[in-house]
Amino acid sequence: MSNKQSAPEKSERLKIVVLDDDRLSSHNLSIQLKFVGETPMVATSDNWQQMFSMLAQRNEMGNLLAIAIGVIKGDGLADLLMQLHLSQPHLPILLLTNADETQIAQLPESLKKVLLSLGDKVLNYQVLTEALRTARQITGHNNPRAQSWLLSASGSPLFRSLSGDSVKMQQVRQLLMQVAQRQVTVLVTGESGTGKEVVARNLHYHAGRQQKPLIVVNCTSVSTERFGVELFGQEKGFNGNKEGYTGWLEKAEGGTLFLDEVSELPLHVQGNLLRFLEDKSFQRIGSHEQLTVDVRVVAGTRHNLLELTRQGKFREDLYYRLSVVPIELPPLRERSEDIPVLIKELISSLENKGYESIRFNSSAIESLQLHNWPGNVRELANLVERLGIMHPNEVIGSNDLPLLYRHKVAKNEPVAVTENATTPSNSAKMTAAAMAGNSMLPLDEPRLQQYLENFERQMFEVALEDAAGFIDYAAERVQLDVDNFRMRMMALGLQVTT
Repeated sequence: MSNKQSAPEKSERLKIVVLDDDRLSSHNLSIQLKFVGETPMVATSDNWQQMFSMLAQRNEMGNLLAIAIGVIKGDGLADLLMQLHLSQPHLPILLLTNADETQIAQLPESLKKVLLSLGDKVLNYQVLTEALRTARQITGHNNPRAQSWLLSASGSPLFRSLSGDSVKMQQVRQLLMQVAQRQVTVLVTGESGTGKEVVARNLHYHAGRQQKPLIVVNCTSVSTERFGVELFGQEKGFNGNKEGYTGWLEKAEGGTLFLDEVSELPLHVQGNLLRFLEDKSFQRIGSHEQLTVDVRVVAGTRHNLLELTRQGKFREDLYYRLSVVPIELPPLRERSEDIPVLIKELISSLENKGYESIRFNSSAIESLQLHNWPGNVRELANLVERLGIMHPNEVIGSNDLPLLYRHKVAKNEPVAVTENATTPSNSAKMTAAAMAGNSMLPLDEPRLQQYLENFERQMFEVALEDAAGFIDYAAERVQLDVDNFRMRMMALGLQVTT
């Protein structure tokens, strides 16, 4: 069998055809689709066939997720729907305009199965994301990023790319790229929840061993007496064992053995592991036969192994043999700028597990960036999943966060704003009233400036929440053009995740 690895296929982003004869309507719909992370392609009822022809010539028709139909001139909507369906019978059609119910009822059943009629609904964030989720189910694109994800032993997606744009995470990825295909031993250090197993899976995958076993072991879960047997196996007939026992090293043949919390290795096992790392051979317990396997060992720990060697709790020679290449993972509190990226990945992960989608507004993101994260990325993942269950298809504001995570509210928002206002004007009035009713109004110029900035920040956040996060609409609500709105958001330290 050839060991040559084929080049991975280029990941194409799915696109949505926006078919709309009204320029303003087309523009607004494109903005909304971009906000929820989709890629729109604009056409009209006159030129959509040319667009399809061009896509067919490029072999890109398979990259379409759906057709979104807005305003169509004339009364030929039913005929247009039929033409589109005949051209692409399996492509979902999101009908965003009111249609004659009699005409819709006369359409063939095959078309009705892929037709999502939203004309009687206000196209807000929740409605749009739900429709797109249904479109993915129809097309079978439920997991559009599956090729770029790895799965944990429990089947949960892990980040192959170790998400984050911070300098520290860029350094981690660079180091991984350098050592992945060099069969050296790697020691991964970092606090609990920082992603040590993710690094091990990356090394396993990118070393070309992905078709072979990856054995993940948490050393804290194995008793001292049992560890030697679990690692090296046991000979048949030894100590009354009639069947014998295959250890982790044999099970991982051709692949990778990840020993997490390696500091818990019993001292009597550490020497045997060192010998294996030096010559790739070992003996089963109760046997004198030397066995040789091709296994890459990756070790992980949240403790300072060098300090443990000074205390006599860990072999110094094994420490240096394990840490041929050390990779240190930073705690999440030291790379808070990565939190928006991580949240986006976690939301995508939940969507592909069948959860409803959610989004976070800038106030919630800022609050989370101020949290200390003792549980690191694992804690963030648990929080996002919890919020996804409690607030499906909603935009999460700072007041939706559990009290433990409301740092933004505690530090920068002394006045709570009601988030269930029915209209933007009502929300704005309540915000202004609450601010005006504060008995501790600023008296000097610096405090006045801070007061005004806090007021403006709250107004922008209310506008964004009332507009379901769509920047075009939020800018309209505060009577600014989009460019100036974005500039003021930056000046105020606000950000919007999509």
